[in-house]
Amino acid sequence: MSLAIVDNATLTAVQRLLGEIPIKYLQTVDGDILAFETFIQAILFFDDVCYIDDYKSEYLRSRDKYFSHLGKISIQSGDYDALLAETVKYADNTIPEIKGGFFTDSDFKAFFDLLKMHNVFTWDMASSIYYLTQKMLLSPSGELDINKYSILNQMIFNEMSDTSVMLPREEKSKIVDSKGNPISKNYTVIDWQGFAKEAYLGENVKKLIANLSWLAYRTIFYTLAANQMKSSLILHPIRNAFQINFLAKLNSKRSTVFKTIISAMNAPVEAAVDSIYSATQPLVTKYPLPMFSILLTQQSGSPKKAIDAAYHLKYEGAFVEARRKLAEIENLYETHRTQKAIQDANKLVLDVNRLMEKICNKYHITTSQGISLSPMITIYNMGAAVSDSIFPTIPDFSAKLKFLDGVRNLVPQHGFNAVYKSLINDLTQIERLGEYHELLTSEIKCHQDAHYYTAKTEEERFRNVKTYWKVPM
Repeated sequence: MSLAIVDNATLTAVQRLLGEIPIKYLQTVDGDILAFETFIQAILFFDDVCYIDDYKSEYLRSRDKYFSHLGKISIQSGDYDALLAETVKYADNTIPEIKGGFFTDSDFKAFFDLLKMHNVFTWDMASSIYYLTQKMLLSPSGELDINKYSILNQMIFNEMSDTSVMLPREEKSKIVDSKGNPISKNYTVIDWQGFAKEAYLGENVKKLIANLSWLAYRTIFYTLAANQMKSSLILHPIRNAFQINFLAKLNSKRSTVFKTIISAMNAPVEAAVDSIYSATQPLVTKYPLPMFSILLTQQSGSPKKAIDAAYHLKYEGAFVEARRKLAEIENLYETHRTQKAIQDANKLVLDVNRLMEKICNKYHITTSQGISLSPMITIYNMGAAVSDSIFPTIPDFSAKLKFLDGVRNLVPQHGFNAVYKSLINDLTQIERLGEYHELLTSEIKCHQDAHYYTAKTEEERFRNVKTYWKVPM
């Protein structure tokens, strides 16, 4: 049986798209579509899809009812506290650092690099006071997809809207100027005329730091939980980039593995299937799949009905066979170490690739821009990339998995696996959906304070120039 844990951020995005939660940041709609597609693919390609029931207490019952078709994982309180404590240990070493206008830490700099977001921070004037402001850095050619990076930024800013538990530690960050001086309460900048002026962190920068801290904290929590329960993990797409760099940082000796994942995420949508050379090598697969969310919404008449349609589709022959073969790959990887097992696994990978091609050909959706694809990237045997000694083991860890037919123990069956999306490429696909975009967003409801956000920009040639309204950091 294949089991996947979906994080609460993905479920929140699904509920926003389906009109259950009003949308405040209008540019996050495309990110919600991608999360919805990820959710639909999870239903189709995993036997059971589950979530951890630690959502906001005031909304937990309504969430349980809304996602009653999913398995609910309840972690015993003592084990949950132990999991949070281990999460804090890692999170305390994951601190946003900004120096001289740029991210300089090994976690968030790498995170933004993978998203191809080139941040720069400057002191911008408002009401005669300078505030530290986040901007996107324009290259000398001036090329930058402002809309795409505004979407990514707002996906990050949505993190705190999904706070399911209080962050059990004080938010930490390190922000210093180009000379290494910390930005403190009494910090001043020298303006273009040579006068000292008051300077403070801007509200958006404060929110950015808070959201990045929460993104890191919850990504680490889910990674540790999935490893503890030996299940596959499906995170909200904005968290993928952070998780990859977090795991790579933990085990720098296996950097080539993570380069393979990053390459699969950044590459075009065509398939990239690795071969298995040894039982200790993780397997990275990438299958270009049609956007089932479009197909099922079109067939059922609305995005809300698409989920039920997905549960009907998953029992059609091709999907049953795909899940069976994917499970065989996982079983071979986990239970055998012989050369024959490796050869069998390679054959299965090719079989799955051919099967996915058939599914893609049968269920594809053609838009005015061509066939719309949303690849599924999976890394099997993550334990081979991250040593067991790196992750903590909680003795006698106990979790209950509740389905409609009752409660049973969650027994670890396989190794920790992870599923990723090609975030940048997928957002480009979503931008081109045309009439299907209107169909997928037909149920959304806007918050009374809903608004669009356009990322501020800074031209490279003016980065170090002082003006009466701006001072470089």
